[in-house]
Amino acid sequence: MALRCSVLALVALVMAPTTPAFAEESDEAASASAESADDSSEPPPAAKPKKKRKKVELTGRIFTRAALLDKETAADWTGQTTLQSARGGVDYHGKDLHAQLELEVAGKPRVKDAYAQLRLVGGDTKLDLRAGHFKMPFSAIQLESIWTLPQADRGLIDNILTRRMQIAGRAYGAMLMLNLGDVEVRGGMFQGRNDVGDVLAAPGDEAFGQDAVVRATYRPSKGIEIGTSGSARSGQLLVMPVAIEHAYAADVDAVLEQLVGPGRVRAWLEAMIGTSWITGGMIPGHDRTRFLETRGIGAYRLGGVARRDRYVEFYALAGYVDPDRIIDRDGIIETSGGITYGAHDVWRVQLEAEHWTFGDNAPLGIADFATLPEDSTTFLMQLGAHL
Repeated sequence: MALRCSVLALVALVMAPTTPAFAEESDEAASASAESADDSSEPPPAAKPKKKRKKVELTGRIFTRAALLDKETAADWTGQTTLQSARGGVDYHGKDLHAQLELEVAGKPRVKDAYAQLRLVGGDTKLDLRAGHFKMPFSAIQLESIWTLPQADRGLIDNILTRRMQIAGRAYGAMLMLNLGDVEVRGGMFQGRNDVGDVLAAPGDEAFGQDAVVRATYRPSKGIEIGTSGSARSGQLLVMPVAIEHAYAADVDAVLEQLVGPGRVRAWLEAMIGTSWITGGMIPGHDRTRFLETRGIGAYRLGGVARRDRYVEFYALAGYVDPDRIIDRDGIIETSGGITYGAHDVWRVQLEAEHWTFGDNAPLGIADFATLPEDSTTFLMQLGAHL
């Protein structure tokens, strides 16, 4: 009898640990199956949880440059070391409110971005309202952060379009943004400026000196964006007689980022047409003209996928502007190229060469206010840091 009890006790002791283990495994399998059936979009167990965005973020960047410059009228090369940019800012991200303040303190301190953005409609279709001082929705190259673009700066043609022709860039205004997923539409009204960047004070028959800008983009697949923009703008040359001018501009552009071989190809392309009050020649009554512009940026990056990842990137830019279709030999050509080494989204060192060519009849002040344009070549090294 004692032997029989011992055997029964041994059998129970052996089977006891196996039964719960089997039940636990079955429960886990059933649970996993139920979760998979309930929501197939859930990430696999190995996937890292999405990092939650901070409500308040500090931002900043610094660019320091050493350059050698050879101008057409200069007797010799000149060298200069400058603080190209030093920016700091604050981003606030609430449930339905986003606000940003960014200041540039290199040179004369000035506000770059200062706006509030309110989410009016959420869900699959999003509608936002933004008001303050920010970039007008025109030109993919201008809208892209210089930290994302491969070159040291946006270059000569961007300066012509934003500061001289006042087609793109930052302005005071309000904008509605409709996001339908792969399609996004932005449109707004912005305060026009005069030739030196001061805001216009204009009556109603001059549209109160306002610029109307609209942009639509479409993403047919991952890494490809196609866009088009249009604007009707107001401006004023500081020449006699002082009068408010009106002009239009339109562009088509594309942004590409695709895996090719061991690295990634990145590209920005655009073509633009419009009218301008910056004219060439000495033709009486010739105070408005039509212009054409095209430019492209191409880059090939090895590495630099995640933040702090080291990378090397080779890049080139080429662009052309015909500022006055009526005048011959006034075209402007910009070319540049270089190499970047850095830690993605943290720091980068760049070596770059730039060359600007102006036609013999290029308009006075097309590159800088009240300045004769001249050909130039620049070699530079730039160090950038980003918070």
